Amino acid sequence: LGKFKFQKVVENLEGLIIQCLFVLAKANLAGTGICLQHHIFHAISNCSKAIHMMLDKYNVLAPIQKSLC
Repeated sequence: LGKFKFQKVVENLEGLIIQCLFVLAKANLAGTGICLQHHIFHAISNCSKAIHMMLDKYNVLAPIQKSLC
């Protein structure tokens, strides 16, 4: 059960990072209006918070995985 939880956290973390990279790429598009830029930067901030929370979960579960090996 612990290994399943850890794998799920890793998959969620990977997904969040990829999602944030897509949002960052969108922010660098030419012709992006100021309103859309504010929306994108708000999304980046939310993405960053989500990644931080998922990293906290990862850091809790990682030492447990090492002891299971």
